[in-house]
Amino acid sequence: MSAFAATASVLLSSRTTVSVAVALHMEGGVCALLSVICVYSRYLFLRPLKLVDAEAVGEALMDVILDMG
Repeated sequence: MSAFAATASVLLSSRTTVSVAVALHMEGGVCALLSVICVYSRYLFLRPLKLVDAEAVGEALMDVILDMG
């Protein structure tokens, strides 16, 4: 079980909301979760992050955008 230390959320566009939750302890070296919610369909995309820096978040966000089409 992990406890989340901090979360940050931003409205990416009128269609999507992006949130990053940083955990105090998670298994497998994962320290955060990137969640993207499509406001229109309410579809949830989750990506585990081992680092919380601009490059890691950008790569995960690009992966989600490519999945969304």
